[in-house]
Amino acid sequence: MSEDYEAIVRPFFEEEGGAGAGEGFTEEDFAAAASVVASRAFRVDDRHGDGMVPVADLFNHRTDAEHVRIYGEDEEDAEKESQDNGVLEMLLIRPVCRGGEVFNTFGVHGNQGLVHKYGFAELDNGHTVVDVPEEVVAGVLGEEEYLETVAALGLGSSLAQRSDDEGDDADGDDDGDGEDGDEEDGDGDGADEEDEDGGEIELASEDEEGEDGLRPVDLEVAPDGSLSLDLRRVLGCDESGQPPADDSDAVEFYRVVMEVLSARLWMYPPLEGGGGEEAGETTPSSSDEDFLKRNHAPCVAGGGTTYVGVAAALALRVAEKRALERAFVRAVEGLRAVGRGGGGVGGGGGKRRKVVSGTIYDPTVVLNLED
Repeated sequence: MSEDYEAIVRPFFEEEGGAGAGEGFTEEDFAAAASVVASRAFRVDDRHGDGMVPVADLFNHRTDAEHVRIYGEDEEDAEKESQDNGVLEMLLIRPVCRGGEVFNTFGVHGNQGLVHKYGFAELDNGHTVVDVPEEVVAGVLGEEEYLETVAALGLGSSLAQRSDDEGDDADGDDDGDGEDGDEEDGDGDGADEEDEDGGEIELASEDEEGEDGLRPVDLEVAPDGSLSLDLRRVLGCDESGQPPADDSDAVEFYRVVMEVLSARLWMYPPLEGGGGEEAGETTPSSSDEDFLKRNHAPCVAGGGTTYVGVAAALALRVAEKRALERAFVRAVEGLRAVGRGGGGVGGGGGKRRKVVSGTIYDPTVVLNLED
């Protein structure tokens, strides 16, 4: 925001208004105006783009449960001139109960997008995707194996880029050239300061641009618990995302999946008074939901499932955990299916049983193992 103000807003006033123009328009004013536009603007149509639409922003948002939608002219309407210029239509798409709140839609967003752009989250949001940091996957596979796998798949990695940059910084220190100010620190603290200045965020942005010619690896868990194709391939699936055909390889794949999911779930800090912190365990989404409802009331508007502030962060946490738990169940079911296949692990009688431990829901799965 500060960079935009200095690079765009201030030069605009100087170029258009001359010396002294815009002196009363501060960076805080710009931030306030940008916030209003970001949270209130509507997509009108392809010709007009986004616009501030009076009255339309009176209605609150509900994902997949809106009653009205705003429509502008499409290309055919514009060509036929069947509507007056500048007219928007608000159409009812589902019945509204007498005395009930009328909801609009701001588009289909997961809770991350709603919190980031509008400052609220929905407990029943069904579009929340969970990002799995590369560090989590690398921590399970081992960084060297992870980076080799990503490279073999022809995908880009911000983790690899950071490793290269750290290596360059170390080489610079050894040479004593003081590049990037590292010589001035003398004790190697320069690299840490570079990270604190946002180097990681900058690298992520560069990856999105594809400067290295590689598409960034996409490690995500969908709301229904399915893993993104990249994540499946990195963890051992074939090019189409199918698990290994060999039973022993399939068992290893599902074991790694559950370990990655467990590590991702452990990223959520314990809730004070929410359970789990004393036992050293992470809490399930149902416990977090109970904690949210005990300590925070939903917004008066929003259908009883919308939360703002700290409560919005908790609602986001619950939605993400639900997706991760669904993914965990999928992995368990996949592992059981391998056992029913008759080869490798499982199938037939006369075999001892062993509990697979070390996961967040210990004990998790009972396997049939060869004697």
